[in-house]
Amino acid sequence: MSSQLEQSITALEFALKTEQDGEAYYRQVAQRSQNPIVRATFVSLARDELYHAQTIERFAADLKASGQWAESELKARVSDQSGEVLTMFREALDGGEVQKGHSSDDSEAYAKAAEFERKGGAFFRQQAEAAQAESARAFWQFLVEEEDRHLTLIQTTLNYLDRTEDFHLIMERAILDGG
Repeated sequence: MSSQLEQSITALEFALKTEQDGEAYYRQVAQRSQNPIVRATFVSLARDELYHAQTIERFAADLKASGQWAESELKARVSDQSGEVLTMFREALDGGEVQKGHSSDDSEAYAKAAEFERKGGAFFRQQAEAAQAESARAFWQFLVEEEDRHLTLIQTTLNYLDRTEDFHLIMERAILDGG
């Protein structure tokens, strides 16, 4: 086995462990929080991390079996402002449900999640830059984009929780403006 192949497999194993740890942590936060927005956000993040772990496992198995990075169309399973998270906010607005806020544990969870996503994104970015095969670069870039979207999700939901009334005004305007 070549040194480059060994390095790729080691990087994939590290990425897999990271995603599995993220999924477990996000599920734990979702179960612990009393805030429905926090729960929904972290359930969504956990699902995404599971998808990433499964994707990494497939690529690692292919790489080990063939010695080459597989060509693949990667499909994002990402929760972002245009999807289910925006729906969560609109449902809270439509239902007249103004969140009471969030606990210090929730705040700590968001801070830890943001740091987790930043570190993951930096590692994946480093792997993308070092990749020699185009398919390897595309794989790592896919994960970079996923981590960036997660960071946006985390920041958006935290903004919602910190400034719920302001967020509702922004959402009302977006709904009235058609956006």
